[in-house]
Amino acid sequence: MTKPKRKKHNNTQSDVSDVSGVLESELLIRIEALEEKVEECARQNTQRILDELERVRGQVHSLNLENETLRKELKELREERAILVEEVCQANQTAKLALKQTNNLEQYARKNNIRISGLRDSESETEEKTKRSVCKLISEKLGVASFDSNSIDIAHRLGKYGQNRDRAVIVRFNTHSAAKRVLGCRRALKGTNVYMTEDLTKINANRLQKVRDLETVALAWTRGGEIFAKDHNGVVTKINNDEDIHQVNTRLGRSNQGTWMRGRGGDNIASVRPKTYTNPSLSKNGDTRESNTGSSEAGSAGSASARRAT
Repeated sequence: MTKPKRKKHNNTQSDVSDVSGVLESELLIRIEALEEKVEECARQNTQRILDELERVRGQVHSLNLENETLRKELKELREERAILVEEVCQANQTAKLALKQTNNLEQYARKNNIRISGLRDSESETEEKTKRSVCKLISEKLGVASFDSNSIDIAHRLGKYGQNRDRAVIVRFNTHSAAKRVLGCRRALKGTNVYMTEDLTKINANRLQKVRDLETVALAWTRGGEIFAKDHNGVVTKINNDEDIHQVNTRLGRSNQGTWMRGRGGDNIASVRPKTYTNPSLSKNGDTRESNTGSSEAGSAGSASARRAT
């Protein structure tokens, strides 16, 4: 009876072994399949990463090329900008020089001219009548001996007639010596409210007014179209351009700080700015005059020096 039981037990073990083998085989097959899938996914992902990396490398290379191109263009633009800046500076210098030369030529062309303000005006006045009035002024008021009216080329008023103002007169002489001679006698007009000055260009007239507006300048005048300034210590400076005005103001401002002038009686008196006398009809043309005594003291060709003027 016991022998059949042993045979059944042996069969069970054999079945278990077969099932185990089958399961192991299937497991191995699945593992191999899974490994193949993993390897395939890894290969695909690796290839995808490599492709993406290559694409990024291409973009980086393109950006590097573009960056290098931009650097070259920027360098060229900077060089062009430097050239343009230099050209602009040269053009500005050329323009300044041309403006200076033009102003000098224009002033030189006016060397035979004088400007008269305060001369009685009328609405019906003609150039011939203006010329006679000027000749009368020169002969009677200035006392110029043997003055020849033929030495005047033309005399005319400036602007339109106005009832409440006397227009300025421009007198052009045939020779510079005649204009110089007349200007040299203008001191005789003191107290007559008639003023006689050089005929300045607009640039020089504005420049002269700027100099006269400086608190550090005691007196400003012109001679031969050139502008001069004298401070309260008697130092005379020639003004050639607008930069000189700033330099003169700064330099004279420092030199006048704490300075005093000795009076005749030994008293220390502070240096003061002289009064300014302005002809309203000519203020725009630079005909403001300054004098310590209230007399006409404008710049002129052939006029006395600053020391004589004060």
